[in-house]
Amino acid sequence: MFLNIDWNNINWDLASTLSSSFLSIVAIIISVVAVVKTSKDNNRILEENSRAYISIYTEALIANRNHFYIVIKNFGNTNAHIESIEVDNKTREMIKLGNKDYIDRIVNNQLAPKQSITHLVSKHKNDFDSNHISKFKITYTSGRKIYSDIFEFNLSWNSTMPSISISTADYDKQFLELYQDEVRKKL
Repeated sequence: MFLNIDWNNINWDLASTLSSSFLSIVAIIISVVAVVKTSKDNNRILEENSRAYISIYTEALIANRNHFYIVIKNFGNTNAHIESIEVDNKTREMIKLGNKDYIDRIVNNQLAPKQSITHLVSKHKNDFDSNHISKFKITYTSGRKIYSDIFEFNLSWNSTMPSISISTADYDKQFLELYQDEVRKKL
């Protein structure tokens, strides 16, 4: 027989005490593991809800014009410090204003929650390629952590929506143009 136990000579009080002690220790270990896991999950959720979230996109103030803006905005709930921004070479040339490369001036700046930095882009330039997919890599700190995101998109996709021209339109058409742009921005 595997276990040769004399059931008549067992001290049931001692066995009961040992088994309840063993089960209590197991329950304590399970509770500690659950508390540690819950604490880590809560910290992760708290960090996700309170950190900075930087995004890069384009915005045209008046559709169908030959200029638009690159917007770098903090959609998060805490400050972000821009550590670096990398842009593919073709895009960097397309967004220069004259001979000045303003994109590097964004580095080492703080963005408060909901704050944005804008950069004017002119489509009049000879080297502007409306079909090029631009690539931006931005690295920023929020709290004590470093985040890095990559954004790839066509720079001028939202600045080509057809619309009437404000410069030659009467007042009613100008108002309609501005209203159309406001509606479009909220889509």
